[in-house]
Amino acid sequence: MNTIVLMGRLARDPETKLASTQKGQTKVSRFPLVVKRNRTSKAFVVMITAYGNNAEFVEKYLEKGIKIALSGELVISQIKVEQTGTASYYTEVIMDDGNYIENDKISVCVDAVQVGDNLQLLGQNNVPEEWTDAVGTDGNLENNTLSYIKSGNGIDSVDEIVKTESVKQKLVYATVTYTNKSDEEINHMLYIGTLLLMDHEDRAYQIYDPTEQSGDDYDRVIWDGVARTAEMTYNSISEDYGDGGNYISSLKPGESIQVNMAWIVNENDLNNMYLNLNGDGAAYEFSDSMLKTGLVDIYQ
Repeated sequence: MNTIVLMGRLARDPETKLASTQKGQTKVSRFPLVVKRNRTSKAFVVMITAYGNNAEFVEKYLEKGIKIALSGELVISQIKVEQTGTASYYTEVIMDDGNYIENDKISVCVDAVQVGDNLQLLGQNNVPEEWTDAVGTDGNLENNTLSYIKSGNGIDSVDEIVKTESVKQKLVYATVTYTNKSDEEINHMLYIGTLLLMDHEDRAYQIYDPTEQSGDDYDRVIWDGVARTAEMTYNSISEDYGDGGNYISSLKPGESIQVNMAWIVNENDLNNMYLNLNGDGAAYEFSDSMLKTGLVDIYQ
């Protein structure tokens, strides 16, 4: 099975109808999903098909413009054109699991952001193995070695390390509370926190990727540590649902739940670090929902 996980918005209202199968009649829903490509402003459209209970979920909850996260099976079908005898190919995703993500139904509050030299804030549960490997003999996170690269052209020159730098790695540990503001129970709620880096000058902000920084004698940066921004690497609450497990199984109307999420980052990036909790996972470009809901300056 070719499992795929997508997040996007419905391009139009779903079409739901009854279809005959070997087990009798079942509901079938179809809709186009607009998905943005990572690190670009471009998007692509994927046709989604849902059957049975998934189709009932689509019919009940989804409409044009709603944001949804889903997982499913990527299917490529061959269709023969009788008039010409040629074949064409049709790609769709058969939906297995889905969850709508609407900010007007959920509120999120940042309770605290802590920065540490070690992993003690995480306790003993669900700590990523690569993080435990990054702890030194003194119990603290080891330094990260940054290498500044001048790229060659692959013909007359090769990539060259022009300088190296040792920086401390820090644990960023955020505690947030999600509250269901609606009058309906929300099941399998996907939650995502992302860290992004921004430069700002004269009230103008620009997101940057730390690996793509350039200077007079270098054009990119690599490192050997585990530091990484973007989507959270650690989350305290999970459910065996969908891909990644970062789901809250259920939130009743008016109910709140506290979640911890964490990243390991380079210390020299802390002053430019912002937390995005709007649910779209954006970390390398401004999204409409990000501009609407805002960001949290974690170093204030």
